[in-house]
Amino acid sequence: MIKLKQNLQSIVLENIVLIFYGIALVSMCIFLQVPSPVINYIRYFYCLFIFAVVLFRKKKISINKVALFIVGCFLLHTLLFGFIFIPSSLHSGVIDNGKEMFMFWVFAFFTAQYVYETKKTKEFLLITYFVLSFFIDIVYFTHFNGIAPIKFLPNIFGIGDTVRVRFDFGFVSNNAAAYMCLMVFIFTVIVWREYLSNNHVFTRAWSIPKIYMFISGTITVLMMLSTQTRAALMLALGFWLVSKYFSNYANKRRKKSFTAFFLLIVVCIVAFYGYFVYTDGDSRSVYLTWNVSVFLQYGNLLTGLGYEPFSAFLNDSYGLMTAPMDNYYLYILCSTGYLGLILIIIPILLILFYFIYAYFQKRTSKLQAQFIILFIVVIMMGFTESNIVYSFSPYSVLCWTCFLLVIMGIKKDKKQLQSYSVCYKHYEDRGVGIIEESK
Repeated sequence: MIKLKQNLQSIVLENIVLIFYGIALVSMCIFLQVPSPVINYIRYFYCLFIFAVVLFRKKKISINKVALFIVGCFLLHTLLFGFIFIPSSLHSGVIDNGKEMFMFWVFAFFTAQYVYETKKTKEFLLITYFVLSFFIDIVYFTHFNGIAPIKFLPNIFGIGDTVRVRFDFGFVSNNAAAYMCLMVFIFTVIVWREYLSNNHVFTRAWSIPKIYMFISGTITVLMMLSTQTRAALMLALGFWLVSKYFSNYANKRRKKSFTAFFLLIVVCIVAFYGYFVYTDGDSRSVYLTWNVSVFLQYGNLLTGLGYEPFSAFLNDSYGLMTAPMDNYYLYILCSTGYLGLILIIIPILLILFYFIYAYFQKRTSKLQAQFIILFIVVIMMGFTESNIVYSFSPYSVLCWTCFLLVIMGIKKDKKQLQSYSVCYKHYEDRGVGIIEESK
């Protein structure tokens, strides 16, 4: 009787956590259209709630050391440059950014930790997908722009006097709209392949969920085209092209598939960035060079100009005639100096090598392989965008939550993976494409 009561309490708590997570996700989406501090408080409350739930659970906490070290590096970076090395003229902005980045990592780490401990990967993915897709669908129909996505399609990569016609759909910027659509696109691909392909969940070829996902996915692509944010479009295309091939070889021909994928992404990013430089020479490469020269001339080489959000370069919060910063790594260098860049590069390289090692050792599942692809694409897109770690972006928060979840879920040895595979096959035979670790 006591055990039954404890199980019921656990089920109730798990449902509360998942509902609160969905509400927090909705608030983050709304904040990109109505940037009110009141709305942002919902995310703060969720962070405190999930922090308390994970720490005070009755079961013993099992924290992955690699994930803890990675988050520790990012938090150390936040502590040093958000609360200690603060230029007097930027005190308020730097402190606020430090607080936001701290909450960013609390959200990502403890959400991933909770999902991993409770084996709620399926619920996490489905809630995330449906919340984001419903929100995007509503936004699209309330800001309907007709055939604009097709009409202005040639303008996306136009050369010469062609001007991009960009729609923001009520978001604070067209880039914010683009990366919301990108997150929906990524989760659509993952959820479709993991739970709908091969009739894992629904036995009919075209069930209602599949029809909805197809329609919603079409809306997402149309919205993303309308924003004409080239980096988001490039990331979506790269992820879609490679993820199926890569995940299909999760347990065979790993070296060949990974090498082909990595070379493809490198070539695409180099070509894409070169195209940026060619078409936007006056507004991209020149701006980046200018910002670096400002940092070298006026900033502290060790601690940078000040850890403001990357929008500070566009708004010239430093008062040094800075320009837009469309490169995450140069943004970190200019705002937090060489010390800050080292603290950021170390965990990113650690994750990259850890993922590659686990993949070659055959310790990753098909689902994990898709998120590994996403990680590599994201860190490479850091050369053309500054929002790969950004507190107000659902895209950034969810990506890092998933990356940490993959790190926590990577099997320690091949025997454990074999047991895992048997467990997955058991669920698959029952018609459920769920991925969980077998004890």
